[in-house]
Amino acid sequence: MEEAERIDRTAYDPFIFLERGGRGELLLSDHRMVEKCPIFEELEGWLGNGADWESVARTVVAEQLPQLRDTVSFDSEAGMFVALGPRAALQSLATILHATFHDESKLRDFLSRSELD
Repeated sequence: MEEAERIDRTAYDPFIFLERGGRGELLLSDHRMVEKCPIFEELEGWLGNGADWESVARTVVAEQLPQLRDTVSFDSEAGMFVALGPRAALQSLATILHATFHDESKLRDFLSRSELD
């Protein structure tokens, strides 16, 4: 019997946590990214799209969650940020990204050290 899919749209809002088959996905869609585009656009070349959020997430992992470096992977596109990995790892990342989304100074701080892809 196939394991049921679970979706949490509220705990890490605007990020969505999806779990199926023992693996997790953390998503941020373009209609929510638009809210923070002006912050990204303060820096030359940044747009605030899925690839840019992936750069921020990679900085978060490198600086605050280095134990997840080999556990979490990314598959973002322009219109959606996507992180993949075990539930616990993604929940740790989601907690920080959720706080970063809702704190513009924290977002600017991570952006200042992130690499434009």
